[in-house]
Amino acid sequence: VQAATPIEKQKKLRVTLKKGEREMASYILNDYVTFENLPFDHYNITLFLDGTNLGTYFFKIKETSHGDK
Repeated sequence: VQAATPIEKQKKLRVTLKKGEREMASYILNDYVTFENLPFDHYNITLFLDGTNLGTYFFKIKETSHGDK
């Protein structure tokens, strides 16, 4: 996860990864945040700026046949 525009240094953007209601990881975004070794499933990322919820983005990691687009 990387911000499209720079974030002011004094503000803190927290990126939280959840699988359903279960929190998998949560980090303060500096330059970028990487989530590794996620199995195929449905997830969501919520962004908090100084404690204010900016939004939640839902996504799915799915297995595809090699070469499919």
